[in-house]
Amino acid sequence: MKLFLWERLADVSSNWHTGGGLVVVAKDLDAAIALARQDEYIKVTQEDKPDFECNTDATEEKVFVFPDAGCC
Repeated sequence: MKLFLWERLADVSSNWHTGGGLVVVAKDLDAAIALARQDEYIKVTQEDKPDFECNTDATEEKVFVFPDAGCC
């Protein structure tokens, strides 16, 4: 499995400030994008290259969303 990290994406939540960070654990980038896109608010495509990726000993796929807190 691999860990993919996007420090900043424009859309990851339905919050007023929709941007934020995203971490996905999956077998490859295609699987990571497909898994993340199961959430209707996460907009990530092949053009959105991860800022970081590495191998992990994780055994299950997982999505972690870090929505912007905003200014208020």
